[in-house]
Amino acid sequence: MSDIVKDATLYRIKQIELAEAEYYKTLIKSLDKIEREVISLASRLPLTDGKLVELQSAIAIRPQIKAILDREYLAWSDTVVRQGINKQAKRIEKAFKRIGNIPLAFQEITKGDLALIQNLKQQYFTQFKDVANTFTRRLAEKVYQNTLVGAEFSVLEKELRQTINGIYASADDVEAQKLIAYINRNKFNKSKKAQVDKSVQTLQSKFARDRAGENMKRYAGQILNDSLRDFDATLNFNKSPDAGLT
Repeated sequence: MSDIVKDATLYRIKQIELAEAEYYKTLIKSLDKIEREVISLASRLPLTDGKLVELQSAIAIRPQIKAILDREYLAWSDTVVRQGINKQAKRIEKAFKRIGNIPLAFQEITKGDLALIQNLKQQYFTQFKDVANTFTRRLAEKVYQNTLVGAEFSVLEKELRQTINGIYASADDVEAQKLIAYINRNKFNKSKKAQVDKSVQTLQSKFARDRAGENMKRYAGQILNDSLRDFDATLNFNKSPDAGLT
């Protein structure tokens, strides 16, 4: 019995890791697209001698930034919450069926389980949505503040890119972009952890990029990690007593 439970647990953990890697790749694509579209939007702001000058345009850009984040990031978040959680619920159900030797009614997803799943979905989506609202405000503030002081567009562009993607923000430097692509591609490959860490160190030292900054990728990635694991633990723990498991 203990071996079956252990095997079921390892199965669930492995599937969570695979799911996180899959959704992180789509998060990267979503944020890269957001970065491109926000920069394209900001590039249309009025300039004088390469400097931002018009506060009215800076203020008016906020709803357009929000529309970009809603279309790209919230759509990604919805997929994670709906698809990711549903799939993990099915894996938990499968694990309980494999264990056997527990009441049939509790091997499957019950009405109580379904209510819990729905509540957890709403909770996690709210967390993802909070990130969208927070970074809509931060990006809009970057535009306004740089316009207020008459900063050059290149300064605003760098701040917007780093607010979205942090250390992984796009750049003209070919070597930096190769490092970023390598890190994103191998982030969840345990056999290449040393190489990934070295690439990150190079970005930080050679290209002066700050990994600890508050950026959208960091927060969204953390919620992705937490939501998948918290859901699995919560539903599994909720089902265990009725199934006679400790």
